[in-house]
Amino acid sequence: MTGAAVWRGLPRRTNPAAAAMPVALASPSALRRALSSAIPARVFSAAIAMAVSVAAIVSSVAPAAAQNADHYVLALSWSPTFCAGPNGDKEPLQCAADADRTFVVHGLLPNAPLQRLDNCRTQERGPSRQTVNAMLDIMPSRWLINHQWRKHGTCSQLSAKDYFAATRTAFQKVSVPPALATINRPINVEPAVLRAAFRRLNPELPEDGIYVRCRRDALVDVRFCLTLDLAFRSCPQVERSRCRSPILSVDPPL
Repeated sequence: MTGAAVWRGLPRRTNPAAAAMPVALASPSALRRALSSAIPARVFSAAIAMAVSVAAIVSSVAPAAAQNADHYVLALSWSPTFCAGPNGDKEPLQCAADADRTFVVHGLLPNAPLQRLDNCRTQERGPSRQTVNAMLDIMPSRWLINHQWRKHGTCSQLSAKDYFAATRTAFQKVSVPPALATINRPINVEPAVLRAAFRRLNPELPEDGIYVRCRRDALVDVRFCLTLDLAFRSCPQVERSRCRSPILSVDPPL
């Protein structure tokens, strides 16, 4: 495609919390301008119902949160980077040519002070087939869903059903800049610009409550720190975890 391309709205399977917005993106500078001014163009009526359901889930899940953890980290993976890697061909739900995905959930990670909790002992059963299937719209890998339960969900002191309900609640809490869904070729953007775009759409997110991770200079994921009742909070040791590259390379959505 040559010249300026005007894309209308988000792909059909992106985060429903991020509203569509026509954006012209013919250059990296255009993306930077779009991210710097990204504002949801419309509010869907479904958002009201979602807010009610989110509050209900948080109130039912939060009291049973992990005793040893003091916060969660929500990891949203940038699908184009994953799908271009060595494991992309193993995940057709995420990486097929018609998958049309941007950010998907990598996991919800219980963290203790100065420590991430992994592979905890639990009496809880793993996720049922129904629970797994219900998560595929935001976490499009049956292998990943089961892996995240074994590695991180077991440390939440929640049942598998409640852990993945909390994961969905955390995902729905984050509004994603619509401009990211409109790029049609690889672009470069500063990590600070990307963080600022997320914070503009999520005003309760503190400056040190979000960090970007990269592999070399390619965007891998964006991570958000949450309290045990799934409110935004600051991230411990964020400087140690963040991407060190001054410029991120962002491939277009599939």
